[in-house]
Amino acid sequence: MEIFVDGGLFEIILASVFAAAINFVFRRKMLLIAYAVVLVTAPLVLLFTANKEVLYTVVAFAVINHLLLAIVLLREHNRNPGAPLFKMWKK
Repeated sequence: MEIFVDGGLFEIILASVFAAAINFVFRRKMLLIAYAVVLVTAPLVLLFTANKEVLYTVVAFAVINHLLLAIVLLREHNRNPGAPLFKMWKK
């Protein structure tokens, strides 16, 4: 078995790409609204397809968390429209 050592390079690249994608989404209002809609509706879909009582409770907490996250992100975007929410590099 070969040991593959990268020292976290791929994780850093993946985190940078993820941050750049999030900044791209958050700079555009329609993409942010679409992201918020998907963020809120994904657990709701689980809520209507699950049969276990514990899963309902977990999904309810997830929906509340996603609603709060969507509200915070939209409020922050409205404070500084067009500005990235996460600054990756200093200029």
